[in-house]
Amino acid sequence: WYQRRVRGLLIATIRLLFPFSRRDKSCQRQYFLGLSKDSMSVTTVLLFFGASAVFLIMMWWFSVSGQLYRDKTIPVPSDISFIYGHLKSSGDTLYSNAGADWIQKWGTIYPKIFRIRFGPYNCVAISHAKYIRAIFKEKPEKAWFYRFGIDWLGDGLLFSQGQKWFKRRKMLTPSFHFDLLKSYLDIFNETTNLMISQLEKTQQEPVEIFPKALSLTLDTILRCLVHYETNCQTQYDEYADIMYQLSQVFVDRMFDPMKYYDKIFFNTPKGAEYLELREKFDKISRKIVQDRKEEHLKNPDILKDTKNLSFLDVLLTVKYEDGSPLSMKDILEEANVFIFEGHDTTASAISWSLFLLSQQPEHMAKCYEEIREVFDSQNGDEYVTQQQINELTHFSMCIKESLRLKSPVPMIGRVLDKDIYVEGHRLPKGTNISFLIDALHRVEEFWDEPNEFRPERFSPENSKNRDPYSYIPFSVGNRNCIGQNFAMTELKMTVAKIIYNFEVVVHQPEKVTRVCAMIQKPLDLYLKFIPRDARI
Repeated sequence: WYQRRVRGLLIATIRLLFPFSRRDKSCQRQYFLGLSKDSMSVTTVLLFFGASAVFLIMMWWFSVSGQLYRDKTIPVPSDISFIYGHLKSSGDTLYSNAGADWIQKWGTIYPKIFRIRFGPYNCVAISHAKYIRAIFKEKPEKAWFYRFGIDWLGDGLLFSQGQKWFKRRKMLTPSFHFDLLKSYLDIFNETTNLMISQLEKTQQEPVEIFPKALSLTLDTILRCLVHYETNCQTQYDEYADIMYQLSQVFVDRMFDPMKYYDKIFFNTPKGAEYLELREKFDKISRKIVQDRKEEHLKNPDILKDTKNLSFLDVLLTVKYEDGSPLSMKDILEEANVFIFEGHDTTASAISWSLFLLSQQPEHMAKCYEEIREVFDSQNGDEYVTQQQINELTHFSMCIKESLRLKSPVPMIGRVLDKDIYVEGHRLPKGTNISFLIDALHRVEEFWDEPNEFRPERFSPENSKNRDPYSYIPFSVGNRNCIGQNFAMTELKMTVAKIIYNFEVVVHQPEKVTRVCAMIQKPLDLYLKFIPRDARI
């Protein structure tokens, strides 16, 4: 309806600006309101821009953003700018430390639903289990801002929608079964042992943990998923560096409306640099896939060695229902997405878990005693098994509590493909929704004293009746994290081995901050690693 009204308004405006006399066979333009020819040109320009402004306002008014603006049942944070909306309400960008605190603050003030405006665009923020359940029941698709990742990672499982996503998810889910994860334990142990040896060389000097953890997880996931050994824990690696730079551009574009449009952004110096990095990244990725493909041709028995089977091996052999294999483009889409999605989130979880446990001497001591008892029963930590990890009950509760307080992914975005009514609120088709996981994990209805570190929340008796939508560090619903078992195994093994070998002390904890975009990344988080007694 509104499109017909706006179209009619536009046609009427064009007729007003460019009137013709039907009786004039030469179709000469009549001067509007009897103005002279010179005055007519100025008036036409002014009327054109005025009509264009009215047209754009009308389009916005009847759009999803306009509909949300007119819905007064949804509260709005008061510190809003006419031009920027809430983009700079915190005094900085929303993905800064101040921005993260701002989102968490308003998620506490409005613990169910509120509206955020990014420039002219309105979206809805939700941080309550009841709302999340109602919306995920409708299986919403990924939000618009994920498109900035498609340009360099491809339209893989993280970004794809509809039937393409459904077919790929069904095809790839077996790749992360517990049995296949066992084949990665050798690599988990090797890369973690290398990190331990690197930390021993620090001689108790403060170490910024996130870059160290990032090198570890990237090293691990590249070995596990694509058989690519980077040595990025000990030396510079171009592939690792390019991926880091591209991920920074991805985040930067998400929060800067001036960089939303590709044609404009690609013609800026930053955009030109991005295109060059993207080309290098694609070249290296294709070589990795092609090299492994040639190894398959030379040695078909590779697939029989299930202990050394990688995710790339699965991608090279898996087939669609019609029997056709994945193309090079398909393989790159999935491999790139899993590498990107699977290393920085785990690095964040490792960093925050060590930070939070170092602030809790009682729980750190319990974890150490439990880890020592389990590891020493089978010759220390040189090779840790899945069974040993499963035996660490108190330690596992501490890891879950760390994920609650510092969720690696602080928010996720979805877009509605139809109108939804939730608790008296109408959310129109096309609404972009941000689910504030950090705020959700602090809703007092589900968490007593939500800012306190209390691992016993996750004991079997305390977890039994908890709403499953109140704790979603790996998302929820049909699009939850397919690699969460992989991530949890790597996270637990890394943190357990570090605690087994070192006392962990935070250096200047008052300076620790964070940025929140795709992940909750710690800043200025320095730790000292003091070797345990001579027994080690």
